[in-house]
Amino acid sequence: GGDMTRTPGPLAISVTAFGALAGARSPARAEAAVGQDLWVSGAIGDSALGLRVRLGQAPGLAPEDAAFLVERYRRPLPRLGLAPLLAAHAGASMDVSDGLIADARKIAEASGVAVVVDPALVPLSAQARRALAMGAAALPALLTGGDDYEVLFSADPAARPILERAAQETGAPLTLMVAVRGAPNSPGALRVSNTLSTVTFFCSGLYSTVWPGVKLRLLAVGRAAPEGWTVR
Repeated sequence: GGDMTRTPGPLAISVTAFGALAGARSPARAEAAVGQDLWVSGAIGDSALGLRVRLGQAPGLAPEDAAFLVERYRRPLPRLGLAPLLAAHAGASMDVSDGLIADARKIAEASGVAVVVDPALVPLSAQARRALAMGAAALPALLTGGDDYEVLFSADPAARPILERAAQETGAPLTLMVAVRGAPNSPGALRVSNTLSTVTFFCSGLYSTVWPGVKLRLLAVGRAAPEGWTVR
């Protein structure tokens, strides 16, 4: 589902590939545990910016930056070298296809834990940072844009040295974002925070977003915030 393409024709070929694990474990999104770290590979938001470039919605970018971002949108880089590492050390794992925020929430929901993501720790490419600085997009668009196809996974803190060393050896950058926390009253809760304020709160149908300079829009009403949680 969701495969949309365009071609002048006359021939279009669609390929579906099936495979089997060669004796290795495949981490599921439901296997995150309280106290684990949350990691993501590569950089987030390049694809969303590349799409904006293609749609003419990011004027003023340097040609080389625009070309880089479009390439990231059109040809995502599969992190195949991380597969053995994930099989050995990941708790939960999934690809970032619907956006970092949406997919972190899926892990939280499936695992019955709370996940806190700090935007300041989300890895961005130099090209994305320059695009943000010149106003070509806002950070929320990068965190929710999707089509990154990076790997989001949890792992025990004891595995940090192994993961950092493997990232250097495989050339696949890994970023430690935050710890997986205990579920506050209900499974599937996700709070996105930064060093200045709480910017997003998820819990049982309640989704409210506040970014500096953006008015609060309440999209759905759910139960009251769990004890110890605030929505600013």
